[in-house]
Amino acid sequence: MAEARATQKQAPHPTLTSHRVSCLIDFFNVVPRVEAPADVYDALNSIFSALRASVPRPDHGVVELDVRLYGGWVTMSNAHSQAATWLLQALAIARGLYGGYRILPSCVFTLAEVPHVPLIGTVRRGGQKMVDTMICLDLLHFATADVPVVVMSDDDDMLPALLVAASRGPRDLRLVRRRALGVGKNDHCLSATNYTIQVYTY
Repeated sequence: MAEARATQKQAPHPTLTSHRVSCLIDFFNVVPRVEAPADVYDALNSIFSALRASVPRPDHGVVELDVRLYGGWVTMSNAHSQAATWLLQALAIARGLYGGYRILPSCVFTLAEVPHVPLIGTVRRGGQKMVDTMICLDLLHFATADVPVVVMSDDDDMLPALLVAASRGPRDLRLVRRRALGVGKNDHCLSATNYTIQVYTY
């Protein structure tokens, strides 16, 4: 996975409004196949690299990247999926300080707004359920609290929530994806409000 690069026609790294950034990762959109524990480690390294390239490091201090990993982690019987088991094992050693970035990854089982209510059945019949909605709701939760947000996904289901978050005022919003700006049918939405959403590709 190549490093992320800015594709908006403006400063590639606007000044951060906070030294803590919420990074919402659509895991199986970024990493379509996970067939072994090694795939999870490779995926995390690629995700962390792209995030560091899209979030500026301040001249002084450390940026904390609250890396929230969304996916089909819980079965209908309320057990961890195989991928979730591998991911939790990897996260135990993935946390740490990397050149001015403190990586704080987590496997997401609940909404940020209601962390005491775990969601069951986010993986069903080999597919995912509720995952996109969870990302969009958490995006609005953090953006409303004026926390800088990075969304990492190529799924256009994220665009409505990004548009609403941007329309509510000056937010630090970044979208990291594979596609270049202008390729998507709805990319005009990304600059349709008074507050531009920064787009980075990897």
